Amino acid sequence: MLGVGLWFNIYMVKRYGGTPGKVLLGLRIVSVDGRPVDYQQAVLRYSVSFMLGAAASAATVIATMKMPEADYYALGVLERSSKIDQLAPAWCGLVTILSNIWIWGESIITLTNKRRRAPHDFMAGTVVIYAP
Repeated sequence: MLGVGLWFNIYMVKRYGGTPGKVLLGLRIVSVDGRPVDYQQAVLRYSVSFMLGAAASAATVIATMKMPEADYYALGVLERSSKIDQLAPAWCGLVTILSNIWIWGESIITLTNKRRRAPHDFMAGTVVIYAP
């Protein structure tokens, strides 16, 4: 999934100026000066989400590897998920908190500035415009 995220959020943004949903809605991600987004900007836009997702994935893999194989196959989906949460490293809780802060921060900042730029737009020097 991390590979899909990289392709979707970096390659698609660089190549087409946005993810498929943005393109279908006539939205385009561009530099603040109007130039097309380059790879460095696309990477910066996705960097925080990627790092938080990678950390959460690593915690899940670590927890799953701690679980005995017999338990893994004997438990149902909900019980297995609960067991994985119990076996997750202590820092997994911090990753969850940071992810929530990032998501809520993105929403609040996007809704409270004139150009509707999210923190990842400020980091990368980008803006989303309507360009049908």
